[in-house]
Amino acid sequence: MEGKLESRISKGGQSLEFLEENFDSGPYNDVVYVSANPYTGKIDTEFFELINVWDSGWNSKYQTVLPETVTQAAIEAHEKYPNKRLIVHYMQPHLPFIGEQGMEYRRTYGLDDPEGDTSLSVGPALHYGLTDITTEEAWNGYIENLSIVLDSVAELLDAVDGKSVLTADHGELFGEWIGPVPTPMYGHTPEIRKEELVKVPWFKPEFESRREIVEGSSTQTADSDPAPTKDRLRDLGYL
Repeated sequence: MEGKLESRISKGGQSLEFLEENFDSGPYNDVVYVSANPYTGKIDTEFFELINVWDSGWNSKYQTVLPETVTQAAIEAHEKYPNKRLIVHYMQPHLPFIGEQGMEYRRTYGLDDPEGDTSLSVGPALHYGLTDITTEEAWNGYIENLSIVLDSVAELLDAVDGKSVLTADHGELFGEWIGPVPTPMYGHTPEIRKEELVKVPWFKPEFESRREIVEGSSTQTADSDPAPTKDRLRDLGYL
């Protein structure tokens, strides 16, 4: 993609912390939030509309929401509300793995059973020695997830006019040492400010003109904001 790459320091080292720290003062009546992350169901924040793709677009085979599902929902939201800001929250590169190599890892190392000791949360499994997957293999699966989601993001950028920014809610630890008693850490967790966890990309693709954004009355209702189930959170390795 053509554009300018910078970085920012995130307010969260984990998705719920990111959401609570960034969206606590609403209402955000010029924002449509398209989310594949179940934690958006846990914050009491008013957007113009909150589209819970984690609820409506869940893929039981992969135990997550696939990028193309999020992209389609975001394109439809933009067509319906062309004068609103879009926040589009993909799950990838977050686990579980969805690529060809990643799915092989899941089968080989028993990462398809969220009830098991390794579950789908490879970070803690590596940290506590509960899995035979290597750090290199986990990294490869993570990068494969990133490649897949960026292809889908490129499709979204082609369909949405105006200025866009690509960023992340948090990073990921792959064996970095954390003090005061140094120990290698994997995955991500709140209240840790290690640079690898909170320094995130801030990429600005090239654009021709900005859209005119206007506020409106929120369309959110209690029925449109379901709470995440334990099964969804467990499948993503949160529980």
